[in-house]
Amino acid sequence: MRPLKVTVCGFGPYCKESCIDFSKLGKQGLYLITGDTGAGKTSLFDAIVFALYGEPSGNYRTEQMLRSVYADLDTPTFVELEFEYKGKIYKVKRNPKYERRAKRGGGTTVQSADAELIMEDGTAVSGSSNVTAAVTDLLKIDRSQFMQIAMIAQGDFQKLIFSDTADRQKILRSLFDTALYDKIQAELSRDISTVNESLRRYNAAIEQYLSGIVGGGNDVDFIRQKKGLISKEDIELIDSMNEKDSASLRDLKKKNSALQEELGAQNARVEKASAYTKAKENLSAAKKLAESLALELRKAETRLNAAEEREGEKENLEAEKLSLEAKMDDYDRLAQMEDELAEQNASVVQLSASQEKMEKEIASLTESLEFDSEKLKSLQDCEKNKLEYEAKAEALKSKGTFLASIRKSLAEKEECEKQLSVAQKKYVEVADKARELECEYNQKHRIFLDGQAGLLALSLEKDKPCPVCGSTNHPSPAKKMDSLPSQDQLEELLEQKEKFSDEANSMSLECAGIKSKVSEKTAFIEQGLEESGCGVKLDGKALENLDSLLAKMREEYKDCDKSIKAELPRIAAKKELELSIPENQKKLRELSANLSEAKSMLAEKRTVCEQKKIRI
Repeated sequence: MRPLKVTVCGFGPYCKESCIDFSKLGKQGLYLITGDTGAGKTSLFDAIVFALYGEPSGNYRTEQMLRSVYADLDTPTFVELEFEYKGKIYKVKRNPKYERRAKRGGGTTVQSADAELIMEDGTAVSGSSNVTAAVTDLLKIDRSQFMQIAMIAQGDFQKLIFSDTADRQKILRSLFDTALYDKIQAELSRDISTVNESLRRYNAAIEQYLSGIVGGGNDVDFIRQKKGLISKEDIELIDSMNEKDSASLRDLKKKNSALQEELGAQNARVEKASAYTKAKENLSAAKKLAESLALELRKAETRLNAAEEREGEKENLEAEKLSLEAKMDDYDRLAQMEDELAEQNASVVQLSASQEKMEKEIASLTESLEFDSEKLKSLQDCEKNKLEYEAKAEALKSKGTFLASIRKSLAEKEECEKQLSVAQKKYVEVADKARELECEYNQKHRIFLDGQAGLLALSLEKDKPCPVCGSTNHPSPAKKMDSLPSQDQLEELLEQKEKFSDEANSMSLECAGIKSKVSEKTAFIEQGLEESGCGVKLDGKALENLDSLLAKMREEYKDCDKSIKAELPRIAAKKELELSIPENQKKLRELSANLSEAKSMLAEKRTVCEQKKIRI
């Protein structure tokens, strides 16, 4: 289990929310947490253990003591831990029972303890006890075991030193999954017991045969002594094999953490199988040796019986006995050399597997570096492309804004032209009506004046002066008209004429104003189209052409935006490769150096093995 990020709030000395991101420190090496007394170092361990198991790391602190004394009633208390286990990411959040401000009213209330565990696939486990059980099942250890393995809080180191052996074995067996080795050890113990029982039977048989031998006093004593010598050496051989097997088993347990990897596990299985096979072969050889010695002793017994009858063969039998004793010494030396050769062969197998593993890692890393280097070359232009796309997008945006303003002015110009057409048409109608009324008024006004003259003529008398001109001669007096317009009619007609004349003048001014606007917008549009260089001419299709051009520019802008977004992951990949390639190159150099050293050691071990084979 490797912690990635710890977030605490209202917890211990951490009054406000604080986040410690361990992932920024990398995956290699050790993390040193240092600080003055009371700075909160142990509180970080408390936070990790509390998040996992709902209890602090030490036994002298309770859950109720975890809330920060500096936190106010509005500050929550919680711990959130993000950790990695067997390549998967998990997140657990837990809060203790504490007092907080009530959401309603001015009082306080008790916040119940709660927890939540979020798996990598998004599923969640809720509830304090449920989360604790899920974490224990996931990590395969409870809080007590976690405290002994993962961390040692202040004052707890002595507990680890004086822990019961059975407890330590239980923890290590559960952690490193060594049940398989226990089975192998038990199987070997049963085989050793079987061999010891067989040896006991063989020794009993030999003793029985020797007890029945009748011969010269010293010869029989020698054979009886030889019987005891054979039994002791065989037992020592079996004990030596048992000790070596036990030592190998202890070495396997110590290397169990490395054997968690797939190739290491396979090598371990091969090594265990080889050791087991070798042990069985040694046991089989011991059986054969005991049987051979028993047979030789039986033959010696026969010859000894015959020697009693043939005194002349006594010296030969004594020589054979000495030869047997010498052979037994040779057997001991041969067995020792075979054991040493087996150890060397096991070391060669292990070094060969390690060398093969490193060669595969180097090949894989070299291939990965070549691929990453080629990929980095293909990403060299990503930042330049992004800048070019951004510049193009900015230019399109600026030009589009300018053309949009021209398009707006063009639409306004066309609207003004429509208004001008309507106003001019209305002006013509009003002006015509004004002229028509003016003609009608002038005509009726003249008729009115003529009618007034006819009325005056009726009052003229011969040789009397005219009231208008004073003449006494009236050669052709005006005649009275039958139908004359009245004064009121003339005034009404005059009022209508002046009204339409005023309206015509107003319409004329309105048309002039609209026409001025059209001229201004036309000048602005012509200048803008020329400056933009868009190729659109101010004609009947100008608005349609501008809309088409703006739509095309919007599509180009979208393409630029897509291209910019497409370059972002390429830029991120480039930066990541620029960091990972040097690290992998350094790792490759280290692996190459280790491989050279392993090859040298392997060659040395093989030379030793060949020399021992020659000696055997």
